Amino acid sequence: MLLDDTQPKRPSSFVTPPNMIDDEEEGGPGCLVWTIIGLFCLGLALATVFLASFAGWSEGLRIGQGNATATVNADIVVQCERIPQDIANASMGLVQARFDSLAQFTPVVPCIATYAPSATALYLQSVATEAPTSTPSPTLTLTPEVVTTVTEEAVPASSTPASSSSGFDLGALLAEAQQALTAGNNRIAIETLDAISAVDPQYQKGTVDQLLYQGLTTEARRLYRTGTSLAEAVLLTNRAEQYGDVGELNYERYIAEIYLQAQIYLDTNYPKAIQQLSLIVYTQNLPNYLGSSSLLNQQFVKYGDLLVASADYCNAQRQYESALSLFASGEVRGKADDATLKCQQGVPIVGTVDPNATPAPTPEGGAGDGVSPIGVRP
Repeated sequence: MLLDDTQPKRPSSFVTPPNMIDDEEEGGPGCLVWTIIGLFCLGLALATVFLASFAGWSEGLRIGQGNATATVNADIVVQCERIPQDIANASMGLVQARFDSLAQFTPVVPCIATYAPSATALYLQSVATEAPTSTPSPTLTLTPEVVTTVTEEAVPASSTPASSSSGFDLGALLAEAQQALTAGNNRIAIETLDAISAVDPQYQKGTVDQLLYQGLTTEARRLYRTGTSLAEAVLLTNRAEQYGDVGELNYERYIAEIYLQAQIYLDTNYPKAIQQLSLIVYTQNLPNYLGSSSLLNQQFVKYGDLLVASADYCNAQRQYESALSLFASGEVRGKADDATLKCQQGVPIVGTVDPNATPAPTPEGGAGDGVSPIGVRP
């Protein structure tokens, strides 16, 4: 029938179109492979993030340490700059707090030593007891007895005030300084007098200056005699000159400064050390000054050894002979004879000896280890 011919007919076997084939039948990586690749990429990313973070942390730590050091240094500067103002304002609590803060640093912060005298004076002022106005305390009055015992000799009249409005008993401190000088405690006396001057520079200025002169010169003389601290003795002498003529201490200071210069050059610059020690031993004729002859002898021998090591036998022989002029020694004599023999054999001389290394004639009085009397001159 015509109708049946025009109706679509289903084929007996349905064929699936090509675009409808299941993807799983196609080639390519499966889910497991993609999972492994994803985990690898994730691990690589995490490792990259970790390394970047570590590098940033290290750099940050370095920068942080540098910033911390700079911050500490800046804080030290600020603390030191504020101490003078705190002292001027009599803020003892702040001053003490700043000193305690700075004291923890090593090496010692320089400003501590700079402001210590002023801080000490402020401390004395802070612990002083002020008496009521209606009933003044006897300790706040400088009695005539105290005035007469301040110095052993009469003190010229001064226009400076005999009392102070500082709030504590400067008269008692002055008496303590005098007692310390009498007992030979020069350092304590000097510190006490410095405190008085820091609190009230005009208080009994003539008396305070005279006592300071006495304490400074006495302590400097003691240090020169014992040789325990020549550098400090020189400083005390320089300071004493502000209050009067130091007399014989001028000469002591001159010799001490030469000796201190020699100490700088010992075993490092033999010609310079020999030059300085020769000024004491030969020029000033003080062979006993703090073992200068022994030190000079050692420098001669060591300089000779150095010249022998550089084959400069002729100059070495001169150094050994100079040493023998101070002290006899079989060992040094052997070195001198050997250097003389090699020099006579025509061994080339290396360089020339420093003219300052050749000593003057042997000093009178012999060599020894002592301190010359103050003021002794050739």
